[in-house]
Amino acid sequence: MHYIGAKAFERCTKLASIVIPRRVQEINQETFYRCSELSNVIIPNGVTHIRGCAFSGCTELANIEIPNSVTDIEDYAFAGCIKLTSIEIPDSVTYIGDYAFKGCVGLTSIIILSNDINMGKDVLDGCTSLKDIYVNIKDPKNFVLDKVDTFNVTLHVPTELGEVYRNTRAFQSKFAQIVADVNC
Repeated sequence: MHYIGAKAFERCTKLASIVIPRRVQEINQETFYRCSELSNVIIPNGVTHIRGCAFSGCTELANIEIPNSVTDIEDYAFAGCIKLTSIEIPDSVTYIGDYAFKGCVGLTSIIILSNDINMGKDVLDGCTSLKDIYVNIKDPKNFVLDKVDTFNVTLHVPTELGEVYRNTRAFQSKFAQIVADVNC
């Protein structure tokens, strides 16, 4: 088996932990949708796709490591994971879907290591505790944030691109500050 079927564990409210087998390459739509007690997930290197709503509504999920084999995180993949406090998007990821982290109210920081990424709309909508966003995106036009209250957020950008980000109209007076301190 190279994938976990759609809705395979949907609403398994007693499922608290899972180690995904190494041979799995794809976590399908709604695989763990509303597994309200799921707090620990180990995703092996080799998984390339995290499909829509895969972990949506996993309200106890506080930490997850996305392996460097993942290329896309689809729409609503982690929406409503209210205890998730930080997330690191590896440089292998080229696409983050619409509302991927919507309503992750505990999320305080996100690190996006990829320098070439397409972001859907409202990826961080409702992430009301967000304080720091770290990006390695070389072209500010590829970094889109809609519906995010960024007035209290510090944007951390590549060292050599501080002035480029500060002079990009879309970022002027949008963030608490823009700091050029990312060395990826």
